[in-house]
Amino acid sequence: MRQGETERERRYRVAREYEGSGETRVEYARRVGLAPATLDYYRRRARETEEAVGWVEVEGRPAGAEGSAAQLVLVLGEDVRVEVGAGFDAGAMARLLEVLGGRR
Repeated sequence: MRQGETERERRYRVAREYEGSGETRVEYARRVGLAPATLDYYRRRARETEEAVGWVEVEGRPAGAEGSAAQLVLVLGEDVRVEVGAGFDAGAMARLLEVLGGRR
């Protein structure tokens, strides 16, 4: 498990890494020290999470981009960074946080 990573995040990461590995489930499971049935469970839970959560479209520009004046920066793990400027839509932010909260 990576530093700061919850068990749920680890299961999701392992399932996604397997999908891109090109290995059979037995090969991948053996390489990461899991039983194939455990990998199957991780994959099933990852699919269920993706189906239940859905997605919210977010538009923005990279930090430091011209005109970027982030008032709030939210960082969740290594792969999620949300920067919010003045005048943001609070309802959209609440929906986004609900979706991101479902990932944990």
